[in-house]
Amino acid sequence: MSLYLHRRGEGPMTVQLERWSIRRFQEGALHFVGFSLDSYDGRVSTKILELDAANRTGRTESGRAYILVGPAGGDRDAEYVWNKVWRSIGGGQAWTDVTEELVPGTRRSRTA
Repeated sequence: MSLYLHRRGEGPMTVQLERWSIRRFQEGALHFVGFSLDSYDGRVSTKILELDAANRTGRTESGRAYILVGPAGGDRDAEYVWNKVWRSIGGGQAWTDVTEELVPGTRRSRTA
């Protein structure tokens, strides 16, 4: 499976994620992880700058808007991407799945 970056201004500026989760690094940075309905592959966002839990939307450091579709969950492609990049984007920090904490009623927390 290939990994690729969407640079700022490249690719879709609105991303719909299915089977999504939100991960937090120890220093506090949050990232969306899920299956993109736009590119049909696993995706990890840049740092989340704004999160509207009620509307299940957010905006990230790249300027992209994310729409969280359906219930939170896990996706094999998204986990593959996350497992390849989390150490580099988080500087080796441990992370926690904070989906349930930030968007209640969606899933239980996980820790790495």
